[in-house]
Amino acid sequence: MAEFQEHGFELDVAFQPERISFDDALDKWIAFVESRGWAFGGGGDCTSARFSGFLCVFGRGTLTPEDRGAVENWLLSQDWVKDFTLGQLQDSWYGWPCAAQPEAAKGARIEILGE
Repeated sequence: MAEFQEHGFELDVAFQPERISFDDALDKWIAFVESRGWAFGGGGDCTSARFSGFLCVFGRGTLTPEDRGAVENWLLSQDWVKDFTLGQLQDSWYGWPCAAQPEAAKGARIEILGE
C-alpha cells in the first residue's frame, strides 16, 4: 500500500504587512504553487498577517523531500516573508485526527509541525 501513498505537508507563513498586502502575498504564493502543479488548501486573514494550510499535488502524485526543499527555498527568497514553519511530509489521505473525536485532535498541529 505504501507505494500508492500521496504525501503533502502543512505550512504556516507570516508576512510583513508593511511590505505586502494580504491579497498580494496570497497571489504570489498561489502563483508559485500552481506553477509547480500543486494544490493548496488553507487560508488566513489580514489581521494576523499570515496564511496556513496543506500543500499537496494537484491530481495524482506525491510531494517529495525535494519539493519541500523547493518551498523552503522559495519562501526564503521572498523579502516579504517574516517567518514560516513547514510540517513533515505526511499521508495526504489517512492518519488525520477525526472531527468526531475532538480529543484526538488536541495537540495534533504541534505534533505534525514539530521536527
